[in-house]
Amino acid sequence: MEAFQLLSKRRHINKFSENAPDEELIKKLIWQTWKVTPSKNNFMPYKVHVLGPECIEEKQKVLAMAQLNKKRTNERSNVMEIENYEEDGFNQNFEFLSTVPYLLVCTQRVCEPNEYIRIGIAEGNNIYEQMHESMLEDVIKTASTEVGMFKANLTALCLEQGIDTSCIACFPHHPEPWQEVGLDWVEYPVILLIGIGYCEESRQDRMRQDEKDGDKKPELETVVNYI
Repeated sequence: MEAFQLLSKRRHINKFSENAPDEELIKKLIWQTWKVTPSKNNFMPYKVHVLGPECIEEKQKVLAMAQLNKKRTNERSNVMEIENYEEDGFNQNFEFLSTVPYLLVCTQRVCEPNEYIRIGIAEGNNIYEQMHESMLEDVIKTASTEVGMFKANLTALCLEQGIDTSCIACFPHHPEPWQEVGLDWVEYPVILLIGIGYCEESRQDRMRQDEKDGDKKPELETVVNYI
């Protein structure tokens, strides 16, 4: 199947099937994604924490944090200017977190240089922010871009195997809230959550036809500007 046809099958999953993909297949797909995803100076300044089917409690904690993040954001902004506005933080796009068999939590990390970069540092006056915890905020754009490439490649490789992915970026960015609920392996800022599994219900499965008709991307000319 051509790449365009394959990627056209991508969809956001609201609910994953209880039938989880084989663990060895998931490990293979993650290895392939690691292998083909490029990185500036080969640092790969992020870590992908993999929560498997057995990590039910951890996923529920992640879901609760995503909902609380949405609740606080909406209540703080209160764009409708409703007096004493409150909400529960429910969002159907978060629901996959409670059914996803494999959840990838992508965070920043402090890096070590490879031999080529190490020699360059020794011979010159170069500094690489991703090597210093105090400078991670300076390279969040780089890390986020590369995680996006990782996710795109993973999605394509999964689709080849008939496996679906979903992702969200609505959650506490800093590690402290994660550590407060016992997810101590989150040491550095969180960039993206990626779910992997077989689809039971997609986002559009819940939409009426008029909702589907209205749920469109901006026109090409709005996004792409040929100079």
